Parts: sequence; structure tokens; C-alpha cells
Amino acid sequence: MTNPWPGPVEGAPFTDRSLATVRLARLAAEAAESAEALVPIGQPPRGLRPEGMYLDDALRFLVEARGVVDAAIQLELAHNTDRDTLIETAADYGETIDLDRAEQRWREWDELRVRATIPGRGSEAGLPDELGDPRGCADRVDTWLAWLAVRRDPRTVRTGQVADRLVAMDAFAELGLCSAQRDRLRAEQLAPLPHPLALIYEREAVLADAMAAAGHDGYDEIADQCRARATEICAAATDSENPGARTTSVLVPDDEELAGLLNRAADLLEAVAVNLEESQAEPQPWRFPVPLADRGAVKALDRIASAVRDRSTTWQDSPSGPWLYAPDGRYQHAPIRVVPLAPDDLSTLEAAVHTCVRALTPGAGADDPALADLAEVIDQLELPGDDIGRRPPITGRHGLDALARVVALLDLAPDTDTHTLTALVTDQSTDITFTASQEAAYQRLTTRWVALLSNGAPLHRYQY
Repeated sequence: MTNPWPGPVEGAPFTDRSLATVRLARLAAEAAESAEALVPIGQPPRGLRPEGMYLDDALRFLVEARGVVDAAIQLELAHNTDRDTLIETAADYGETIDLDRAEQRWREWDELRVRATIPGRGSEAGLPDELGDPRGCADRVDTWLAWLAVRRDPRTVRTGQVADRLVAMDAFAELGLCSAQRDRLRAEQLAPLPHPLALIYEREAVLADAMAAAGHDGYDEIADQCRARATEICAAATDSENPGARTTSVLVPDDEELAGLLNRAADLLEAVAVNLEESQAEPQPWRFPVPLADRGAVKALDRIASAVRDRSTTWQDSPSGPWLYAPDGRYQHAPIRVVPLAPDDLSTLEAAVHTCVRALTPGAGADDPALADLAEVIDQLELPGDDIGRRPPITGRHGLDALARVVALLDLAPDTDTHTLTALVTDQSTDITFTASQEAAYQRLTTRWVALLSNGAPLHRYQY
């Protein structure tokens, strides 16, 4: 008799089918709320009503309903439903579906799913709710369903209907996820960051132990190999007190908005560290999780800010080039710089963002006092405004938002545009006039930057 796969190991992520189910539930609930809002009720409005209002609401519902159809197709694909069955089902309703496009959207969503599970990674802008916080997303849909049931018939109220669909991966399935996580890291980094890569290998060792305990041959050796690999990666990683031994080139905007975000992020990390240090003399001092249990994150951000400052004209009294010009020299662009940064420092800040976001998630501190302490301190913080009085004091959560934006910008996934522009401006001392293709690459990249720096503010976009 073949030995069964062991069940989920503690801390296992949810299966792709579970998450696709929650995605469908979320979108269906949102569309249902929009549909309910479409029903005309009450006295007719007095006076003039905005022309096109009803049609606009109906079309917005139609867009959401199409999203529900997309989510349903994705869930069918997660269950390996045959393509012909999907096409025939749509045809029964007089509809056609572009399965190639649907499968591409599924692959894109699945890549986000893998990225969301990589240990030590910071929060990702634009991550769907069912991936960023699957349990919380399911609970919110369940709350909505309970509210709906109370309105219809209180006797039918049930709890946890969507949350019950969340199923953790078994050990064998999670081993496959670990392999996908490593592939994802390699796709995003020419050399994968050591911190998350080591954590993945350590997790694989735990999973292989579970497989071996269930009687599957060869997994003892796999566990030993994974632990040895994790040890090698940690040993080869840049020492935290000597991060300059290994650096990676990162393209950044020479922009005062980035300078402001770095300052606010530094204020947050410094305030968290000071609160921790000052509490040590008290009977019940604060206890924070790694990497906020010491000044490691403060030092990492300080090194990154110093590296950016050394290459930037924003902090200089007499700005210097090279300057960038549009094709034919029509106008000057805001400069961009190549900055050498230590991957370990980036990894530390990613982990800091991830830890803070997890601490501020409702209920996260129930079983982890260190997370509860961190959340309490962040919510109590009042950070200083800028040096010239343009911005008033801000909260700890605003400081965390600044840190998350800095990390997202510095960890932006490389593509053809970043490779093209990095090669163009590296070690360049003379002014540069873009070709048409270089101009297009610059505009695409800076659009991504402005979205992170200022939510795409039009005036900010204008300077590029």
C-alpha cells in the first residue's frame, strides 16, 4: 500500500483552489451589493437628477458581473475543467469566451499567488484581497452573508461559510510551491535575495521531514540537502555589519518625493527602535519581532538612504548632470540614477514592512504578544513633519506607508525598460539625448515610479 501524503504542516499556505474560491466569493458579493443599489426605491427624486446616472450605475454593475464570470472561469481552471466543457457551457447562454485570454489572466493571478507566499517579502501594491489577507477576505464575505441572511430569515444565519472553504496545502503540494517561489525570486532578481531564499530552503527541510515521517523514501536526504543549502546561503550572504561586500545596481528617480518618503520611513523606524530601547528599563518592556527587535532595520535604511543621497542632486546645493533630454533636445527630463544597494538591506526592509503590516492586521496579535506590542506602538506614534513645515506631523501608519512605498520602488521588478535605461546612464558623465525607443522606456518606467511616489499625481507626473 502506498503511503499517504502527510497533511498540512503548521504554517502551510492555502491551496490555489481555496484562494480562487474566495476570489469568486468576494467578487460575487461586491457585484451583488452593486445590483441591490440599482433597485429604485423610495420617493422619486425632486428636481433634476443627473442625466445618465441610472445607466452609469448599471454599466458599473455589468463590469463587476464580468469580473465574476472571469473568477468563475479561473476557479474552473483551478479544478482542471476541460476547455471544451467551458466553451459549451458558455454557448448554452449564447456567450463566447476567450479561453486563451482567460488562461493568461489565471497565470498572472497565479504568479501573484506565489509571490504573496514568499517569506520575508514586503506587501505588494495592488495585491488582491484574497491573496494579501485570505482569511480576512473570507471573513468579510461571511459577515456580509450573515447580514443578508438576517434580513431574509434570521433562522438561516450561518457563520464561516466562505472561510470553511479555505484549505491548507499538504506537505507534498507545498514542496511544489517552494520550487515555484524560488523560480519567482530568480525571475525578479539576477541573484535571488539570500534572506527569503534561505527561508524557503528551511521550509522545504521541514516539509521533507514530514514526508519522511509519513514513510516516503528519500526525503531524509532531501531535508539534509535543504538545510545544508540554507546554511550555505546564510554563510555567503553579506554580513550585516559589512553590507558593502556585495551590492546590486538599482535604478532610482532623482526626486524630492523619494527624499521625503525616505525621511518619513526613517522617522518611523527610529521611533520604533527608541520605544523599544526606552522600555527595557520598565517592568514589562516591549517585545518586537525580527527584524524590528533591534536597530537592524534602522541601519539598513540609513545605508540605503546614504547611497541614494550620494548619487542624487536633490540633496546638493549645486546640482550636476548628466542631464537627460527628449529626442531632438526638445526639453529636459528629470534625472535618474544608478545606485549600488546591498540586497541584504533591501531584504531587511521588505521583512520590516511585512512584519508591520502583519502586526496591524486585526487579530494578528492574539497569539503573538510581540506583534501586539508592535501594533500598539505604531498606532501611538506621532512622527514629525518635514523640515520646512510643508507637511504636518503624521501617524505611525503614514510612516509605514512611506516605508512600503520606498521598498516597492527599490524592489521594482526589472524589465526591458530598466535594463535599457540602466545600461544607458551607468557611469555616464555627459548629457544624454534619448532616442524614440529610449524616450518610450523612460516614460513607461517613470509612470510606474510616480504611481508609487505620489499615487500618480498629475503635477508630479508633469516633471517627467
